[in-house]
Amino acid sequence: MNPCPKPQKYKNNKYLEFMRGKTCQIPGCEQPAEPHHENGLLFQRAMSSKNDYLTIRLCRWHHIKREENPEDFWDMYGPDPARMVIQNLIDFIEGGRK
Repeated sequence: MNPCPKPQKYKNNKYLEFMRGKTCQIPGCEQPAEPHHENGLLFQRAMSSKNDYLTIRLCRWHHIKREENPEDFWDMYGPDPARMVIQNLIDFIEGGRK
């Protein structure tokens, strides 16, 4: 018996579609967003597989910048990504009213 079970994958196409219908979460950016699986979050790394619920909304430009410079991205561009994830989940649960 394996004491560490494989992490469960959490996929939700409706959630990703909801995320695509919004704008980038970087302050001051109003560009259309795409979901970004935020691998820098501690709980994301612990799961070792992509989880659609642990995504943030980044425009294409910020998405590229995040991939190019993962260590310094949040110091340069914005708020706490964990808060962004939580706010996205709240908005989705409440029906996308925000």
